[in-house]
Amino acid sequence: MKLNTNKIFDYTFLLIILFFCNSCNNEELNSLNIEGNQNKVLSLQEYFEIFNADYSGGELLIESNLPMSLPYNPKYINVSSSLNDLGEKVHFSITNPVSNESLKVKNSNSLGDVFGKKIEYNIGDNNSSKAVGSNEVYIPTALNVQLNTTELRAGTVVTWNVDEANANGLVLWYEYSPFSQDKYDIIDKNRSYINGGLTIPDSGGSYIIKASDIESLPNNSYISFFVSRAGFDVSQNTGGESIALVGVTTVSSDIKVVNNQ
Repeated sequence: MKLNTNKIFDYTFLLIILFFCNSCNNEELNSLNIEGNQNKVLSLQEYFEIFNADYSGGELLIESNLPMSLPYNPKYINVSSSLNDLGEKVHFSITNPVSNESLKVKNSNSLGDVFGKKIEYNIGDNNSSKAVGSNEVYIPTALNVQLNTTELRAGTVVTWNVDEANANGLVLWYEYSPFSQDKYDIIDKNRSYINGGLTIPDSGGSYIIKASDIESLPNNSYISFFVSRAGFDVSQNTGGESIALVGVTTVSSDIKVVNNQ
């Protein structure tokens, strides 16, 4: 079966936005100074603001998302860029600082394996008059995640390949949809979407699911479970506009929840 990566990327990014919007309970977010804040485990609110901030000078998102059962494949990298305040496509350039190779943003396959590497990037207009010279960002190593159970329950161990260079931490999060259930009584009693999650340090390499982590989920329901980590750089161009590059790796699995509380 051919993997439809475009649908996977679009679906995942939409879920990220929906999840973080719901995690904030529609309350007004406090202003977050993202610049200079790249070296600590991020909270859910901070992840939300990184993905949803208005970067007036332009933004580049590099994303890898695959089912938990599939190994990372650099062919399946999605690259999307934003528009500037004038509604124009902004100019991007990415360079591997080790090989000094210029990576072609227009063709995501040509990016190869940018995960686990520090890259240089430029964001400006077509003639780069607003470019900032050389910005660097580290994109965390692509995730490899396993669960020691076939059902998500208290005591399930989540393990992953540690990236010591990733100081931003990992996000473990889930989405319950009433439309994904196979039992009417679950749907009848739980008609609303349920989202939740937590952030943890990357360095641990494993996390044991607690009963409190899944207490809001209906017993025997099916959920989409995600693990993500991201690297980002936010700065300003010579025109004073904010620019950003975000690199995120996500693995996901549809899984049954056993929650007997």
